[in-house]
Parts: sequence; structure tokens; C-alpha cells
Amino acid sequence: MNQPDHIKPATPVATDADIDDAEPLPKLLPTNPEVPTSIGQSDSDVTSEAVAAATRAARAEAVTIAEICQLAGQSQRIAGFLAQGATSAQVRQTLLAARASSEEITSVIHPDAVKQNPAQDGTLMAAVKKLTQKS
Repeated sequence: MNQPDHIKPATPVATDADIDDAEPLPKLLPTNPEVPTSIGQSDSDVTSEAVAAATRAARAEAVTIAEICQLAGQSQRIAGFLAQGATSAQVRQTLLAARASSEEITSVIHPDAVKQNPAQDGTLMAAVKKLTQKS
């Protein structure tokens, strides 16, 4: 490779000779398919157990996401979060951020808003007054 002297590579470039001289990487996992990965279990048993465990974990995560959404009053968002593949931590963070940025609603009943009119009392109140006046 002919490069001008003022342009030098930032990192050393490996050549084919370097790769041929390198030591082989140690094998970390057994590659023999006849050797079971656990004592007394075949690969298919281990795989089916792993699939079952992953299914249980996914269901538990989905239930947690549904519970978080319902507690936040956002049950309409459950399907969207599940479709996105969001984790329960991401859902919690999203709903908390949405709640923090939402407008706060307060209500106050003014004392003069409702005037007491005995003619407008309900039937129950009329019955109570009638019973208490007889004593």
C-alpha cells in the first residue's frame, strides 16, 4: 500500500500474515451435539424448558404492563405498549412523564354556589325532617 508520508493510518492494519500467526481462540462451549448440556437432559428438553421460561416471563411482563396502565387510568394504551415491545420500566417512565407534563385540574365549590331551599329538598330529607319533628 503506497500512501504519502503525511497520511498515516490511525490504527495499525492487520495483514494476512498477522492473522495466520494468531493463536486459535479457545472453545468455550462444547460443540458435540451428542453431549447433553445438563445431566440427564437432551437438547430438546433444555430448549423446551427455556421456551417455557421465556413464555412465563413474557406473560408476567405483559400483566405488569397492563396493571401499570390500568392504575394510571390509561388502559387504552396497553395494546400499544405491548405491540412496541416496551418493558414495564419503560411503560412506567412514559406514563409518569405524561402525567407530570399534563395540566393539573382543580375544582372548588364556591360557598354561595348552592343556596339551601327547603322546597328543593329531596324525598329522603323530607322524610327525615318529618320523623325528627314528631318527637
